[in-house]
Amino acid sequence: MHTDRERCLRAVRSRDARFDGWFYSAVVTTGIYCRPSCLARPPKATNLRFHPSAASAQQAGFRACKRCRPDASPGSPEWSTRADVVARADRAPADRDDVAADGPDRARRRLCQRALLQRDRAGGLRELADRAAPARTHAARLVAAHGEPVDAPGGGLTHLFPAPATLAGVDPATLAMPASRRRTLLALAGALAAGDLDLGPAGDWAVTRRGLHTLPGLGPWTVEMIAMCALGDPDAFAATDLGVVKAARALGLPASPAALGTASQRWRPWRAYAVQHLWATGEHAVNRLPAG
Repeated sequence: MHTDRERCLRAVRSRDARFDGWFYSAVVTTGIYCRPSCLARPPKATNLRFHPSAASAQQAGFRACKRCRPDASPGSPEWSTRADVVARADRAPADRDDVAADGPDRARRRLCQRALLQRDRAGGLRELADRAAPARTHAARLVAAHGEPVDAPGGGLTHLFPAPATLAGVDPATLAMPASRRRTLLALAGALAAGDLDLGPAGDWAVTRRGLHTLPGLGPWTVEMIAMCALGDPDAFAATDLGVVKAARALGLPASPAALGTASQRWRPWRAYAVQHLWATGEHAVNRLPAG
């Protein structure tokens, strides 16, 4: 990645956070290296050098930027500084006072950030609906009954997944699922709609976990799966997952969830990757390439 100079330049100019960790940009005039998403003003292209890792940049004599902390572990509080900034922007009002204080461009960006985070909160609901068994049936029913129709359907898409506020106002009697699952879904939708829970990238993972654990029907497995798949926490670890437990037993690792959770401490802060590796050792069809 770091050898594709033009691609790296585009990522730095657009502050594209998707490339964080894929390469690091070093500025020869300041002696500082950054993540692609660093909020500092992008330097001249002629002054930029690209490195495959933070260690490479430091070995070349560059020091870490104190603003974007490229030397921090991905997923750590230091690495997530930008998410914290976005979270504060999401919580701040974007009205006439914002425009007067920040100018129209900055206020507009704040509004865009809020819209994106609202979309991500709905994405967290989709994650739960998609993983609760029988997942697809329940998700399809929710979309058909309460989703927003798409004016020009294409490729089979006819509705958008309902927003949290929409689901929070649904009559529980109309939901074709067990009463316990109704309570869980409506409690989650209500928390998201009220802003008490943030499943977007700006959310604090520890705070979100605590909030999820307070909701009825959400156990450790569900909370960790949401943390891994919706929040993107690289240290999420579903010690109670059946596939993880079976793989651990086959590899000679502790098989009980408690013992496995203790043993997994040495994999921090990358335990979500350990989950992926453990899943990949099984004989499930998803681990095999299609024939031909």
